[in-house]
Amino acid sequence: MPSRFEQEIDRRLNEAMEQHRVGQVSAVVGNKITVITSGGGTITIPRLNTWTPVVGDVVLIAVTTAGWVAVGKILP
Repeated sequence: MPSRFEQEIDRRLNEAMEQHRVGQVSAVVGNKITVITSGGGTITIPRLNTWTPVVGDVVLIAVTTAGWVAVGKILP
């Protein structure tokens, strides 16, 4: 049986996975991008104005009160 500490770590990791995703940009149209998520789904979402996305970028996606938003490019 896992310890309380291990259960808490597992809970926090699951919580973080519900709030963030990783995906790859498949299209850029204006201020929105289409992303193929790590789960295989495709979504079109807004992005932050901190980088200029290009097709192929691997991006971090976060859930906000307004929905999903692309936060930025993940550098290799």
